[in-house]
Amino acid sequence: MNRLTDAALHLLLAGLVTLTMLASPLRRLLGSPDVDVWNHAWGPWWFADSFASGQLPWRTALLGWPDGGVLWFIDPVLGVLGAPLVWILGAVGAYNAVVFGYVLFASWAGRRLARSLGASAAASWVGATGLAGSAWMICELHNGISEAVNIGPVALALAWSEDAVRAGSLRGWAKAGLGVGMAAVASPYLGLGVGIAVAVRGLPSIRQAWLGAVVSVMVAAPPILALRTQLHAEDAIVKHPDAMNEQLALHNAVDPRTFVMPFGFRSVDLSAEGFEHSMYLGLVALLLAALVVWRHRWWGLATVACLACALGPYLFWGDGWLVTNGARLRLPWWALQKLAPGLAVTHPLRLAVPALAIIAGLAAVGADRLGRWRGAAAVAVLLDGLLISGAPWPILTADATPPPAHEQIRRAAGEPIQWGVLDLPTDAGMTMATSRYLFWQSTHRLPISYGPDARASTSALLREPSFRVLAALCSRRPDEHARLNLSSGGPGGSHPSRLIRSKIRYIVLHHDIDPAVTEALRAELTGSLGPGAEEAGATMWDLMADQ
Repeated sequence: MNRLTDAALHLLLAGLVTLTMLASPLRRLLGSPDVDVWNHAWGPWWFADSFASGQLPWRTALLGWPDGGVLWFIDPVLGVLGAPLVWILGAVGAYNAVVFGYVLFASWAGRRLARSLGASAAASWVGATGLAGSAWMICELHNGISEAVNIGPVALALAWSEDAVRAGSLRGWAKAGLGVGMAAVASPYLGLGVGIAVAVRGLPSIRQAWLGAVVSVMVAAPPILALRTQLHAEDAIVKHPDAMNEQLALHNAVDPRTFVMPFGFRSVDLSAEGFEHSMYLGLVALLLAALVVWRHRWWGLATVACLACALGPYLFWGDGWLVTNGARLRLPWWALQKLAPGLAVTHPLRLAVPALAIIAGLAAVGADRLGRWRGAAAVAVLLDGLLISGAPWPILTADATPPPAHEQIRRAAGEPIQWGVLDLPTDAGMTMATSRYLFWQSTHRLPISYGPDARASTSALLREPSFRVLAALCSRRPDEHARLNLSSGGPGGSHPSRLIRSKIRYIVLHHDIDPAVTEALRAELTGSLGPGAEEAGATMWDLMADQ
């Protein structure tokens, strides 16, 4: 009976965190429509499509058309778990089910860590609410960054590490290494962060802990090598030049106040792009953890180590880097990057996830000091994460209803696939709203020219003057105009019909993605191709209609 009650409470907690999804889990995607939910939800569909075709999800022509290339999907756990669910629940249901499972697992793993640290069964619910109901979890659900939601393996690896220390056995440390490796499979950032925490905790047990390091490397190596192979492949669809590191470091800079400031404080405010990032640890959880941290000094040191690394190579405060004597103030991560250049971390805040789990676990131990008020402590920690933190809860959902124009294309396209679709506009300001073109691909099933971050800069059509003219009408950033040479349509070479040379047959202008550019695009396309076919919310041109 206790197990059934515990299971019901875990389900209730996960349901409360993902509240808005529950109304229509097969029709609406959990996450803001302006950010990453679309390209993440695309992954399980791609995996399912690849498996059904007898192929591995590695090389594809569905993106970057007509070139295609190699792609390592950013959340392989979502892809593998979601693929069979696509055949049962559809692409929307598969994504929602796996993400709900991530929250549910985080709830269970947070409680498991609390129990390993010595919390009673009743107080351990503080660990569950502190992790599954954290500001981090809410923000990343909002963003649709599913691999950042999958934080349960981090807490489980920490729990197994504490078990290994107490048991003092090689077998226990092998299990802990497995947990660290599982976290790395979920996300290299999470694996690196929990590896730092476990390394600190394992110092007193170094004669056994070395085996955990070996096992973690063996488990984590295949997906990390696959990721590196993709990034360095000549035909990689996703590229990450080293020159981007400095730009991304500023974009994702971490102000240390993010750990303790409630009511929506953000290190770098990316809300204009649709993103919300927060590593608010929770004042209630911090106070409870402070009651017992002296008894768990090694976990306290592990927390400090993770938070220090999460600040990145330089100290950011307010609106920019903190500068002393004309140079940015360096932090420990700067020295680590110099020793190991391959550790160029562009999302350092994710390294703090183990600290979040440790604080939640220690808070559960501290809650035992409250006696019969332990349940109230769990509720207080949950309310701190959902409401006081300023995280965007209840979480938005994205309407996944496919455009009628794409259903029309699917009926007309037939097999085999020989032509691609160009969805417009190419960009929607600074947001990632155009990445819905990937998800809509599950309807028409034809290739598109964009990468997972669907915008002009990721399109294989940049070599076409006609595409650059259309992209120039969409982009509102002068720097991007210059960098991509968007305004250079050559005489006689910019007619949209010439896109047929790149095997583009259908052009679909979606009216509502960025209304500010719709009329200019419609005028350009109508003037060259005629009025097009009007569908609900879109205008479609078939470049082969007159062939």
